[in-house]
Order: sequence, then C-alpha cells, then structure tokens
Amino acid sequence: MLRLLFISLLMFFISCLTTKSQDVIGLHADSIKVIMNENLPEFVLNTTSINKVYNYLKYEDHTGTQTMLFFLTDSDTCRYFKRICDYSLYSNMVGYLNEYFENINDTLWISETDLGELQKELKKEDWFFTIVTRLK
Repeated sequence: MLRLLFISLLMFFISCLTTKSQDVIGLHADSIKVIMNENLPEFVLNTTSINKVYNYLKYEDHTGTQTMLFFLTDSDTCRYFKRICDYSLYSNMVGYLNEYFENINDTLWISETDLGELQKELKKEDWFFTIVTRLK
C-alpha cells in the first residue's frame, strides 16, 4: 500500500514538473525560481555548482532521482531546459510523454505552444536519461 502511494505521488510530481517547466521557456530566472518554489517545493535550488561556461539554474529533488537544469541567456531568460532522471522513472516518463505529446519516434515528442513548436528529446546515458525541452 505504501509503495502504491509513493508511485501515485511520484506520478503527480512528474506531471506537475513537466507541465510547469515547459511554461518557463522565455521566462526570466527570477520567475522560474518563483514557479519552482510555489509548484515544486520538493526541488531545491543548488547554488553550490558554479559553471563559468553556462548560465543556468540547477534544481535537485530530495530523493536524488531528478535534476532540472534551466539554461539561460546572458539576460537570464530561459532558452531551454534539461530534466535528468534516474532510470527508475523511465517507463513513467515515456508513458507521460506518449500521453500528452505527439510521438515522432522513440526519442522525440512535439507539441504546439504559444511560442511555437516545443520539442522534447530523450537521450539515454549509462546511468541516467535526459529529456531536453526546447523550441524547434
């Protein structure tokens, strides 16, 4: 029973994160911080990582299974984002993508937004998988 509750809560958070985070492309970093704090309090802004090449916000969940990277322009506007997940979330994420986005192939989903065509590309790595969301 506890496992079922955990899976249900996890699916809820996955759908919230995917829905809310696709709305951040084009938003300023300050707005992204507000959205993340209000809608996904289980994700914490990690300010210990500093990268002089990329301008980004890094959020990590409390369970250590997901990381969100919001890549920003020089004026701190979101260009695209990556969601890095443990393989324990793989089937749930692919199921969500198949349900809410048009499936082009095994690694690409699209949808129309007010800003244009939104593209979600799945990339498999050895220990994790990544979903990159950007405008086409």
